[in-house]
Order: sequence, then structure tokens, then C-alpha cells
Amino acid sequence: MKQLKKELSMRHGGRVLDIATRYGEFAFKLKDGLMDYTTILAVDCDEQTIAEAKEKYPDSDILFDVMDGGHLDLPENSMDTVCLSNSIHHVEDVERVFSEMLRVLKPGGTFIVNEMPCDGQEGPRKTHVSLHHLGGEIDTLLGQHHGATWPKAEIIRAVAALGLENLMIFEDEETDSIWDEKLQAKAAKISDKVEKVKDQPQYQEFKKRAAEIEAMAKKNGIKRCRQLVLIGEKSK
Repeated sequence: MKQLKKELSMRHGGRVLDIATRYGEFAFKLKDGLMDYTTILAVDCDEQTIAEAKEKYPDSDILFDVMDGGHLDLPENSMDTVCLSNSIHHVEDVERVFSEMLRVLKPGGTFIVNEMPCDGQEGPRKTHVSLHHLGGEIDTLLGQHHGATWPKAEIIRAVAALGLENLMIFEDEETDSIWDEKLQAKAAKISDKVEKVKDQPQYQEFKKRAAEIEAMAKKNGIKRCRQLVLIGEKSK
């Protein structure tokens, strides 16, 4: 993500918080992109995911911890940079998470949202949208909230309502080919994932959609969706 890296390279990170980090994908972008930083705290509400992240990156200076983004166990005005990446659609109460991000962010601190919108995606990126939405519906049926990605206007509206200063908005795309390889593997296995809900009434519909996605991936390929990035600062 060249534009994101350029913007990060001009910023001091200070104490950085990455919420809903999973295995730290965005935390590592921050680590590599920021001009400098004091600490990077990467949190997720899933204990197993955090345990796996710690095991995967035992020598990293990124601090992985279990924490709910809607109830952050951190003092007010304690962080210099707060981030939420590709997780708006994973959060059941986005307003609550944004409120907590603002609470712990110092006045003048940097607020970053990076999200894959559902609209404006073309060609092989449309395949990713379809794959992601079907996977999310299956996850939700299995008890893990995973909503559809939002339209650009909705993402912008939600962040603009926070009253951030110097808000910049731009689109960027993933330049690391490893993501496309991961998506190709997921597309090839989407029918297997559908089998996890074979007792559900949506099963036949999901089977049909999975076959369509596999056909789309073969015909058009699959690439990671373009990302919508919003960067602003908390009012002083």
C-alpha cells in the first residue's frame, strides 16, 4: 500500500494501538511504515488468535494482548496513534469502538481507519467481495459475527461524524502478492467451508454461490480489494 506507507513515513507513531489486530497484519504495516514509534500494542478479543500471534512472532517488539475494542482496558488520552483495519464489518457496535478509540487517544493524536469497501471494486476484486461476503455469512451462522463490508460513503460518513481534524481520505491497493495467493487458496476451498453449515436452511443457496465464486476466480482471477484509508487527528 504505497500511499499509506508514504503518509505513515511522515508521522511519529508514539504509543500505537491497533484494534482487532488478528495476527498483526496492519500492526506490521505500522511498524514498517511509521517514521518511528515508542510501542505498538496490537489487541484482539479472541484469546486463541492472540496466543497464535505471540507464537508466530516470538521475537517481534509488537505487544500482542487480549482486549475488546469496545471496552479498552487503557487510560484516557494514553495513546498517540489508534488504528482499526479491515474490521468495521467484524464489529457489532462500531460507534462504541470508535468512542473507545477516541477516549484513549491523546488530543492531537492520529486516528486511522483502513477498510475494504464493497463498492467500486472491479474485475478480480469483485471476486474477493463475493468470496468475503459468503465467508462472512458462514462465519456468522457458526457464531462468529462477520458482517458484509460497507459502501465507501457509509465508511466515510461514520468516520466524518467523529469530528476529526485534518481528515484525509484516499484509496490504496495491496502490493504484496502474498495476499492474492492467500485469496486464491480461500476461493479454492470455499465449497469446503459451505459444508460446515450443511444443516442450515441456507445450505443450497450457499452451495450455488460457492460454485459461482469458484467460476469467477477461474475466469477473472482474484485480487485483494482496494482499501479505503482515512487518517485524521483528535481535536486538541
